[in-house]
Amino acid sequence: MDNLRTKVAGVFTASGAIAGAVARSFARHSARVYVSARNFKQAQKVANEINDTGGSSEADTIDALDEYGIDAYVKKIKDTEAKIDIVFNGIGPNPTSNGYGCPSLIPLHLYNLHSAIIGWLLIVIIFTRDFD
Repeated sequence: MDNLRTKVAGVFTASGAIAGAVARSFARHSARVYVSARNFKQAQKVANEINDTGGSSEADTIDALDEYGIDAYVKKIKDTEAKIDIVFNGIGPNPTSNGYGCPSLIPLHLYNLHSAIIGWLLIVIIFTRDFD
């Protein structure tokens, strides 16, 4: 299974069960996978599992609702890979109750929407910017 052989994937909140499984699946299909989570040890565990099974992965500490952290992380990946083909954000509901803040790119009145929508909206805003 190498249908993603030339692809680069970024998986946010990879410490969760779903996002971790998505990251491992991308790797099984030969994508180069960048995994991140607020807890580096959890992200590194996923990256190690991928690397130990013949995949290619790197881990980093990123809060999926921190637009400045995401921006820097995306630039770091693009500096290494020149592109990012796939993005998966595994953020779940109620991030503020789990210690996440409200991103400044999202108007506060919109933040009352479901956090998964906000997480994806934030990723879309950052990935549609011109990084050159």
